[in-house]
Amino acid sequence: MYKLVAFDLDGTLLNQDHKIQESSKKVIAELKKQGIKIILSTGRHHTAALHYYNELALDTPLLCCNGTYAYLPSTQEIFYANPIPVEDTKYVLDEIQKNPAIGVMIYIKDTMVYEKESAKVKSLLDRAAGFALAVRPRIDQVESLQGLLQDNPLVWKIVLLGKDREFLDAFMKSLPKDKYDTDWSWIDQADVMRAGNNKANLLETILVDFNISPSETIAFGDNFNDVSMIRLAGLGVLMGNAHEDIKHEADLVIGANTTDAVAQTLIDVFKLNMEL
Repeated sequence: MYKLVAFDLDGTLLNQDHKIQESSKKVIAELKKQGIKIILSTGRHHTAALHYYNELALDTPLLCCNGTYAYLPSTQEIFYANPIPVEDTKYVLDEIQKNPAIGVMIYIKDTMVYEKESAKVKSLLDRAAGFALAVRPRIDQVESLQGLLQDNPLVWKIVLLGKDREFLDAFMKSLPKDKYDTDWSWIDQADVMRAGNNKANLLETILVDFNISPSETIAFGDNFNDVSMIRLAGLGVLMGNAHEDIKHEADLVIGANTTDAVAQTLIDVFKLNMEL
């Protein structure tokens, strides 16, 4: 019997309009009534995931930045954090500046910061403006990312933005594996975290706290940064819109995030007496 369901957000629980399908909300509410734990495990900063956390009325830890830290909104507590050392952040910034076409954001303790506004950043700013102030993602422009690091902030992850996928792929592979973990979180977004940080490692830690085994867990995802928790879970589910190169990792491939596939899968697996 499954006791916990972990969801990625973008491309999985969220549809093309960055909204949770009504069918998913309905089924998740029923699972909560039955005592099933619901976890959001996202590449996002916690300020960019709070709206969805509140919409689902969750009380579990929010797993952020590809397993870099857990955040409990009710107390604003951060725990199991494994930030990137400032010197290692400086190294990535120095190296990536050799390609001016690549945009950079840094996710620090309470906000996401950028130096130059790109089309991607503008899109994020426009989207953030649509949220109520209490749950609006924090995105701030700074004069210098390198200058910001002089204050020794907690750095959750470095986000590299650009359409030159070949360059970004080569750059990620060039980073020392003993210092960094890297993942694609979107077609034009590569994430750099501290070595050892991934969705599976943090989810497994949370499972111990709940006295739940990985075999009693379901994980839903759609992208490369979800593969680790798809492998960990007793039932690993990938969306139909997932990248073709990772679909073989799943126990089950379902419909796209634009459909009721998540809800229908949960109804089938938990044998819920519900209709969509």
